Amino acid sequence: MALPTEALDLIKRFEGCLRRIPDGRYAPYLCPANVPTVGWGTTTYDNGRRVALKDEPITAEECDRHFAHELRDNEAAVDRLTATRLHPFMRGALVSFVYNCGSGAYQGSTLRRRVNDGEWDDVPRELAKWRMGGGRVLPGLVRRRADEGKLFLRGAEALRQGNGVVTTVPAAPPLDRPVEAAAPPSPPLTGSGRIGEQRIEMPQVVTRPRETPPPESWWQRIVRRWKGW
Repeated sequence: MALPTEALDLIKRFEGCLRRIPDGRYAPYLCPANVPTVGWGTTTYDNGRRVALKDEPITAEECDRHFAHELRDNEAAVDRLTATRLHPFMRGALVSFVYNCGSGAYQGSTLRRRVNDGEWDDVPRELAKWRMGGGRVLPGLVRRRADEGKLFLRGAEALRQGNGVVTTVPAAPPLDRPVEAAAPPSPPLTGSGRIGEQRIEMPQVVTRPRETPPPESWWQRIVRRWKGW
């Protein structure tokens, strides 16, 4: 699903398309967090290579292409990591966050837990924690997190009122999907076995030989018979 204009405008406003040189192209530069960047905040080209300061300048069209590619990756990450219903504004705010901080930051964050648990009023507070860059608080990040929080709450309020819902929970497979053949049963584990890369030790069952009593002597036979009288 395409991002709403409000989310796209937010991302472009804070990223900016930098650094334009006299011939109209855009040269790589260091962002405030000292990360090589080009165009609309692009840090990775659409071929997967990281931006480097020594790279050749790129055209405005290339800036837009890299932006669209990176944006699609970030949208996919938000959809994959979010297991609850989202209004387009909520989704757009999270895509803006991931575009800026990365999907890894979102994946392991309390922010994501608040979103998935439906504690949406706490989301702006969690967003506001991500304001550091290069070891210091950056005013631009403070403003960006505040605007993302406002956009998220706009979507949350609309969702509560039943307006404009988008679902990111994966759909269930159709009922007529063929049943996959069951895997053959695994042999019983004895001694030691391996599950994945973790080695496990199984207890050994020890069987003791059955003892056979010694043969009875003539004197023992007399005593046994005498006791039976």
